[in-house]
This record gives sequence, structure tokens and C-alpha cells, in this order.
Amino acid sequence: MLTRIVSKQWGSIESNGIAEKIKFLMTEERFIQRDEPLLKVPRKKILIYAGLQLLGVAATVAISQTIAAIGQSTLVPFFHFRALES
Repeated sequence: MLTRIVSKQWGSIESNGIAEKIKFLMTEERFIQRDEPLLKVPRKKILIYAGLQLLGVAATVAISQTIAAIGQSTLVPFFHFRALES
């Protein structure tokens, strides 16, 4: 019963892609299931990718906490349409 309660509370964190990669990197190899798809990717590449994802989250939070967040909403459509033109 306790595990059901805990899993409900942490469900959104456990299903997060970044958290899954970090958990995979921190887990001992003997506890990882053999059918885990991340086993096909080198650990170093997973670490780099997860680090870049965390950097992106940090940058998003940082810009949303500044005065530049006002201008961000006007720049996003500009870059979106600019990318579609290319």
C-alpha cells in the first residue's frame, strides 16, 4: 500500500525523460534490466544529452525570472516562422 502511495506522488518525476536518464546513469549495472533501451547507447552520450537537457531547463527558468521574459514571447513566433521559411 505504501508503494502505491509513493508511486502516485512521484509519478510525474519518474516519467520525466531527464530523470529517467539520470536514474539510469546512477543505477548499478547489475540492477538494470537487460531489455532496457538505454543500454544500446554509450553512457557518455547519455550523460552529455541529459546535461544539455538540464542546461536547457536551467536557461528557460533563468530567462523566465528576468525582465527579458517579456520580450521572449515576442521572439518565439519570429524564430518559429523564420525556421519554416528556410
